[in-house]
Amino acid sequence: MSKTHFREYWEPASWESWAISQKKIVANPALGDVFVKEHRHVGLVSGSMTGGTFPSVEGNTWAGTTFEKRREGVYALKNTKVVKCIFLRLA
Repeated sequence: MSKTHFREYWEPASWESWAISQKKIVANPALGDVFVKEHRHVGLVSGSMTGGTFPSVEGNTWAGTTFEKRREGVYALKNTKVVKCIFLRLA
């Protein structure tokens, strides 16, 4: 792995495997942590967890759908649920 902490592969499973092997998993998310949800989606924690949710920044691409149904882009979300998430602290 490079010194910048970025994975060669961006799949969520690669993030999870690396984090487990490097003991980077944390129970309580903090600003700047990476989260993996349901082993298939990656985002950034952008604030403190309250009541089982946390603010996040996430990006999506929907290559398998028609243009009209796509919601591609980067989003700042206020209430991402903690359920089925693991949190990685890179620092």
